[in-house]
Amino acid sequence: MATQTYREAPISLNNAAKKYGVPQTTLSVWAKKGKIKVLQRPERRGQALLVDEASIVLALQEYKPLMTPGRQFQPVMPLNHNQPEPSNQDFKTKDLIDQFLTAKRMAPKTVRWYQDLLYPFDDKYPDYPLDPAPFREFLTGLPEKMSPRRQLNYWRALKTLCLWCNLEYELPEYFSRAARKKVEAPTSAASRRKLPRTLTDDELRAVFKAADNFLDKTLLKTLGFTGIRAGELCSLTSERISPEHITVYGKTGENRIPITPDSYNDLMILAAEVPPGKPIFRAKDGKPMNSDGVFQRVSKCMKRAGITGAKLGAHTLRHTFGRIMQRESGDLVTLQHLLGHTQISTTRIYAELSDKEVDDKLEKYGPHRLFSEEGVDHESV
Repeated sequence: MATQTYREAPISLNNAAKKYGVPQTTLSVWAKKGKIKVLQRPERRGQALLVDEASIVLALQEYKPLMTPGRQFQPVMPLNHNQPEPSNQDFKTKDLIDQFLTAKRMAPKTVRWYQDLLYPFDDKYPDYPLDPAPFREFLTGLPEKMSPRRQLNYWRALKTLCLWCNLEYELPEYFSRAARKKVEAPTSAASRRKLPRTLTDDELRAVFKAADNFLDKTLLKTLGFTGIRAGELCSLTSERISPEHITVYGKTGENRIPITPDSYNDLMILAAEVPPGKPIFRAKDGKPMNSDGVFQRVSKCMKRAGITGAKLGAHTLRHTFGRIMQRESGDLVTLQHLLGHTQISTTRIYAELSDKEVDDKLEKYGPHRLFSEEGVDHESV
């Protein structure tokens, strides 16, 4: 049988989303990752991004048959259009969870997080539910002693799984804003964003001073001055280091972070001790350092600096970097790029003020300053 070829057929993301029943945001991500071919990028405001329609078909074929003989392109038909609705016995919850975890290509720690939250749902509902009642029953049946934060995590994990099943198998979903029978998130204090733990300026200086060897000093400077994640630091190689920036690969793909000349020199000293292409941060046994090793070194320096409590790892340095950058620049867009966030709503948490910062702002800028001059009778005001 001869191989069928397709000629390039330009189509905008908006029209492709309507024609194939795929969210436009999904197509946009695929275009960014190179999964579908971009034919023309917008040169001015209001101009549409054009992609190759054939590449969309080929990308979608991995999970649903879109091509039929005698027709070049076929839109995805709605679930209830001339076909029977699926039975929940057709979909096993365990199989869907495993497929979801494999398709997402998550880090091992993230996979374990989802497994802990989703496998109890599989124990109770081995056949994947096709109505919202079991989801609500499971969430309302969580132990009363469970923390509100943990309950919210169960809801988030189920939401992510449900949305993936909707995209992959066109199963109904009940968690998005557009859902007709929505499963609401737990109404608790956990649903409100908590301010992440950060270090004060004096605490940050004390942590840096607590490092007693070159490796720890370079590790702290790299984390504290760039805001990168521990996993991104562990995978850093000499090829990704230049005098102006480092290139890291994290959850959201490739990101370039500026560095100082001193940081560049320190990183190149470490790079000179390992073979090209290998991670430059090494443990005592000479093997590449992992996230646990980074945590141990950072927490050791924090404890030496007199800092106690929870969250004594590399991510606290990342949060501190975000807080200082937001405080000094007020530029959320730049901070979003530096931290590698896909949504600016994630970055906006650093715009929230702590209680102490609110007190300091009021003390410095409050109306009481207008009456603080000598000779003002405060009682008459």
